[in-house]
Amino acid sequence: MTTITIDKELLEQVVNKLLTCWPKSDPLVNELRAALAAPATAPAWHDAPTVPGLWLNSVFMKVEDVEQWHIDCQLHLECARWFGPIPPDGDKP
Repeated sequence: MTTITIDKELLEQVVNKLLTCWPKSDPLVNELRAALAAPATAPAWHDAPTVPGLWLNSVFMKVEDVEQWHIDCQLHLECARWFGPIPPDGDKP
């Protein structure tokens, strides 16, 4: 299997457009929907942290332990990007 990186929202738009002319009973439709619903398998860049855990902040180039309250308060800095969540040492994503 080859892994590619593509913006999830763009992929969802393409899949939804494709599915308008595809029989909904086709097993491939369920596979596509399941793949889109699956959690990310590797850290990625975001505008703000999406789940608690370790995140790299692009402004300070510092790894921070983000808690749920940070996410609830929409922790973000102007122009900052966040890379994560980063699995703890020894854990697989």
